[in-house]
Amino acid sequence: MVDKVIFYWSGRVPQIGQLALASALEKFPDAEVHLYLDQDEGFESSLPAEMNWVHAFARFKVLNFSLQEMLSRQGFSLYNPSRHFRERFANAVFQAFHSSKLRKRSHFTSILKTYFPHWHHNRIYGWSRSGMVSHSIRWGGVVYRDDLFKLVVHAEYPGEGLICSDLDVCFVANSESWPLESSFLSRWGHEPWGNPSVLYFHPKRERLTREFRASLDALVPASPWHFFSDERCKSYGLTVLPTDLFDPIWSEGSLSQGNSDLFFQDTEGSVSIVKEIEAQNLAVHWHNHWNTVPEAGSPFSRFMERLDVTHGDRRDLGDSSRRLDLLG
Repeated sequence: MVDKVIFYWSGRVPQIGQLALASALEKFPDAEVHLYLDQDEGFESSLPAEMNWVHAFARFKVLNFSLQEMLSRQGFSLYNPSRHFRERFANAVFQAFHSSKLRKRSHFTSILKTYFPHWHHNRIYGWSRSGMVSHSIRWGGVVYRDDLFKLVVHAEYPGEGLICSDLDVCFVANSESWPLESSFLSRWGHEPWGNPSVLYFHPKRERLTREFRASLDALVPASPWHFFSDERCKSYGLTVLPTDLFDPIWSEGSLSQGNSDLFFQDTEGSVSIVKEIEAQNLAVHWHNHWNTVPEAGSPFSRFMERLDVTHGDRRDLGDSSRRLDLLG
């Protein structure tokens, strides 16, 4: 069962993210949809007026919050520059290294792992490091904050079934079609790690909660290629589902393979792409495109047009036969 579908954003919410919110409301009619808007200094967030339609739903909640305060509430030590000199020094050393040409040179791997055990290497993304959780969200950037948010927010909802999702996701399958027997995420392309663009937390997740916290306390970076390696997912009890269920552009033989732009373009294949997605996918991860304007007739627009978000628990929306103009 899914009790909550949860999203996070830092900054001004892009209007194109409406598809994620609308599809979550429709495909999970028994769940609340929560949008967390970060309000920490330097990461203040807001919802544009064009998206005020979401407030018509009793099942939808905007939560203005502080990620720092959430971490503190969960027992993570707060970062204090005057008290954590070693943390500051380690971060400064890494930032210098990270900006150099040495960052992606793998022949330094064994040496650096010996002397810097909290540095981590990935063959695609190079080196990264972690530090105190409450410090890493300051220098890790907005994407890293999102990654870390997914790893801690489930502790706010003990005993509830949760889906944590990115805003560049369209939910396609109805709730009864989802494999909710255990916690899961999708695979990252063909790589040996998971993709938390859609991350499901089963209500009974004591082992996962314990192992997530252990990894964070061990300073494992929140980046997916480190935190959700196949080995770690096995330790968490986290199932890694096939890419084909979530990512058409990474699916062998898909009409969209290798081209995420097709989701936003009106082409001769748009209708076929929609049919393929409906037949094969639980959701579609459409990979950023935050500033893209979807063309009329594109798969994006076709999915948006099908969403009747005026049904169910709506408040005063006027004529019940009227659909909301979600794209403004």
